[in-house]
Amino acid sequence: VCYQTRPPIKIDGILTDWPPAARAAGQVINSSAQVVFGGKLWDGVTDSQARFYTAWDNTCFYLAAEITDNRIIGELSPDKIYCNDGIEVYFDTAHNEDCTTATYNTDDFQFIAANTSAGVTVRGYSAAAVNPPAGKYLAAIIPDSKLPGYVVELAIPLAELNLAPQPGLIIGFAVNVNDDDDPAAETQETQTAWTAQPNCFNNPLMFGDLMFIGGADIPAAGLVITENKPGEFDKFTIGNYVYVPPKT
Repeated sequence: VCYQTRPPIKIDGILTDWPPAARAAGQVINSSAQVVFGGKLWDGVTDSQARFYTAWDNTCFYLAAEITDNRIIGELSPDKIYCNDGIEVYFDTAHNEDCTTATYNTDDFQFIAANTSAGVTVRGYSAAAVNPPAGKYLAAIIPDSKLPGYVVELAIPLAELNLAPQPGLIIGFAVNVNDDDDPAAETQETQTAWTAQPNCFNNPLMFGDLMFIGGADIPAAGLVITENKPGEFDKFTIGNYVYVPPKT
């Protein structure tokens, strides 16, 4: 479930302003059954595992994830974003209308957030090549020695998704975690999936369900934007949407 928050969540990698209900409803990606790519290279929960949370308000969809990772890699270029350590988020916003369709259409979206050689980067992908979503989103990725690993926070404007959440609405949804332990290899090493299904990048039937819930009020500051310099891992940046074909 995805809980509503009325004051916007501050995208800074610190999760204390998240609704308690949203934190309590967190979902985990932490089993061998959820390894959907590179299973022989996954070394267990100390190598890669995640707990993620979702929330929404009238302008944004929010996602946060606490990711355990014993070696954080973010050195490849934005064009190789899916080969860095990071998170992928998927939406089917017209789930009731086309939940039996095995290919992306104009209501299916993939977003990838990762640290790259250009700093914190967000890329969006859609089948709507003629008129892809356009806009901006906020992301924060900060290291966390307590995990050890890193924390991701992401705010996606609802306008990017052509989505108007209401309590009780159900959409298709999925979250995958990418893990890379070899900075010299420009290939995706392992991927784990909340739904334990492969190929979310090109098949919406692999998504799960997400229901929107209203009324989780919390105190929170507004969004604060700071610049991110290449190589920094502790700030966030605005990413501009650019259409490119979906990648693994």
